[in-house]
Amino acid sequence: MTSPPKKPDIQDTLLDAHFAELTEMTDEEILDGEDPEKIRAEGLQLLQKARVEAGRRRLAKAKVSLEAAKAVSMPAVADATPMEALRYLEQAANNPLFTMAARSLSEMSDEDILRRYRQLRRLEQEADPSKGDEQ
Repeated sequence: MTSPPKKPDIQDTLLDAHFAELTEMTDEEILDGEDPEKIRAEGLQLLQKARVEAGRRRLAKAKVSLEAAKAVSMPAVADATPMEALRYLEQAANNPLFTMAARSLSEMSDEDILRRYRQLRRLEQEADPSKGDEQ
């Protein structure tokens, strides 16, 4: 399966057009009685601004794509209190489908318990998507 060609970013197109126009001009056309160093500095400044803006836009698009991919790949997991999560993990410890580290659940912080609970729930949902948000 191939993806459709990406539409070029307007900033990239502007940068390419500006660069092509500058490379095709003669020295006399570019200078037109102006200081060459001043023109060079202004041109470089414009190019740098265009590059920065194009980079920002690409980064924003990448972030949106990443968030969309995360939303698709990570099924929703119902929130639980630390006590509910602890009880769930204690029951899961007796399930032969899952193995847990030797560390005692009572030694774990609430954050660790909730993190492990969410991981286990995601694993269950991936194994059986029909479970959804059941507890």
